[in-house]
Amino acid sequence: MSTNYNISASTATTTTFSSLPENISLSLKNFALVLLLMVSLTGNTLILWAIYEDKRLRTNTNILIANMAVSDLIFPLVSVPTIVVALNFNRKWLIGGDFGVAICKLVHFLGEISFLISIYSCIFIALDRYYAVAHPFKGGFSRSRLKYIIPGIWIFSGLVTSPYLRISRLKKYNDSYSCELDWSQDGIPSGHLIHSISVTVLANGLTIPIIIILYSLIFIGFASKHF
Repeated sequence: MSTNYNISASTATTTTFSSLPENISLSLKNFALVLLLMVSLTGNTLILWAIYEDKRLRTNTNILIANMAVSDLIFPLVSVPTIVVALNFNRKWLIGGDFGVAICKLVHFLGEISFLISIYSCIFIALDRYYAVAHPFKGGFSRSRLKYIIPGIWIFSGLVTSPYLRISRLKKYNDSYSCELDWSQDGIPSGHLIHSISVTVLANGLTIPIIIILYSLIFIGFASKHF
């Protein structure tokens, strides 16, 4: 089963402007995507700059937020230009050869890993706040432990999304290329379904309940001390 990245990437923006004339619709899509890119770059860069400049802001929670900011920079930098090219060049992949294959693999891989890193950073932010409430004299994670947590988030997220490095490939149609996911390379007919379910469970099925439970415990602990 193959999925064309360019088609799927531009679908979300297509429905919003479908009733407009084509040239106006395309201009609005481009404007919206460029605006998204600029807002993301500005906001996340300011977060990183503030934490870097002011040592008082370098708390565990803020360092994890900075980790999220780095991952949140990946998606707009990688995916937004790809979507803009897809919209303006009839959904064609413009780069061929080994370099084109490498870029194709990275676009899929980095887009997914960015999402997972943000999700898992949220879990450890909740854990840090929980430990700060449950063990106020310790004040959350130790800084030495955080040095292992952040690389661990990136490594685990990379392992979960690593199949994209294997199954992303270029296909040539007449005189143009298409960057696609080819799950048939795994030799497992339901490989796409298995991977989708696994990522959904790891990204949402486990993380959201954990975050809800932790913040509920934080609220209960806070309430018990003040009421």
